[in-house]
Amino acid sequence: MPFKVYYIYSFIDQAQVEAIINQIDEGVNNDQFLHFHFGPKNSIMFGEKRSHKASWKIKAKKEMADANLVIFFVSIQSIVKNGSNIVWEINQAKKLGKKVILVNISKPSTIIESNIAEIKERLGSIEFHNYSIEELMCYIKEKISGYDISRALFNKDAKQLTDGEKNILFEQYRIMSQTSEDLTVRRQNMSNFYLSLVTALFALIGGMVAVKIDWAIFSVIVILISAFGIVLSYSWIKALDAYGMVNKSKFNVMNAIEQILPAKMFAEEWHDMSYELNSHKYIPYTKREKDIPVALLVGYSVMLIGSVVATIIIQFRIIG
Repeated sequence: MPFKVYYIYSFIDQAQVEAIINQIDEGVNNDQFLHFHFGPKNSIMFGEKRSHKASWKIKAKKEMADANLVIFFVSIQSIVKNGSNIVWEINQAKKLGKKVILVNISKPSTIIESNIAEIKERLGSIEFHNYSIEELMCYIKEKISGYDISRALFNKDAKQLTDGEKNILFEQYRIMSQTSEDLTVRRQNMSNFYLSLVTALFALIGGMVAVKIDWAIFSVIVILISAFGIVLSYSWIKALDAYGMVNKSKFNVMNAIEQILPAKMFAEEWHDMSYELNSHKYIPYTKREKDIPVALLVGYSVMLIGSVVATIIIQFRIIG
C-alpha cells in the first residue's frame, strides 16, 4: 500500500525544495513512496505532471485527503512572505486531521524558536514536528515499512509455508473473498433501507400537498421533514464511506495473499480497470453509489432553506 506525502512550501524556496525532494526520493528509494506538490508552472500530482489551473484547491483537497502525511518546508524567507495559499493548505491539513511535519530548510542560525512560535501563531494551533532532512527520511522509511502488510499478515516467512499451510491459507483467502461479497450485499441492503426512508419523506410531503393543509402548519412540518432528511442523507454517506474503507482493507489483505498464489486475480483486475490508457475511466462503485445520498442531501437542504424563508415571510405578513 503506497505511503503518500503532501509537500507545502513557498515558491520563493522552490529550487531548494526541489533539490531536497529529490534527495528524499533517493534516500527513501521505495516504489511505495509517492508525493504531491504544486509548482508555479505545473503541479506534480503523486508523480504525474499536470497543468496548473485555477481549480488547484479542488485538486489540493483531494490529494491531501489521500495523503498519509503533510510536510511543510519553512525558511526565514517564507516566514516573512507567508502567503495565503500556504495558510489555506495548513488549515486544510488541520481540518483533515493530518499530521504536519515542519522541516527547517534555512541554516540553523537563521531560524530560531521565536520564528517557529510565529509560524504556529499565524497558522493556528496545529501540532508541528521540527525534523531535519535526515530525520525526515528515517521517519518516512519507518512509516513505509509499517505499511508492508505482507510482513504483518503472515506468522512466518511466506516462502517457508508447507503445502498443508498453503491449503489452509487458500481456504482463508476464500473466506475473506466471501466476506467481501457479503459486505457488498449488506451495503446494498443498507442503501435500500436509507433510500426507502428518504423517499418516504418525499411521499409524506406529497400527501400533505394533496390534503391541502394550512400553509403555516405545512411549512413547519416540511422544515422538520427536511431536517430529518438531511440527517438521514448525511448518515447514509458516512455509512457508505465506512463500508468502502472496510472493503478496501479486505482487498489489501487478499492482494497480499495473492502474492504467493499462482495468479493475482483481484490485483490484476483492479490494475486493468484503472489502467490510465483505458478509453473509459473507471469510477469506483462506492463513489458512484454516493451520488444518490449527495443529491438527496442537496435537495433536502434546498427544501429546508425554502421552507424557513417561506415561514418567515408568512409570519411577517401576519404581523403586518
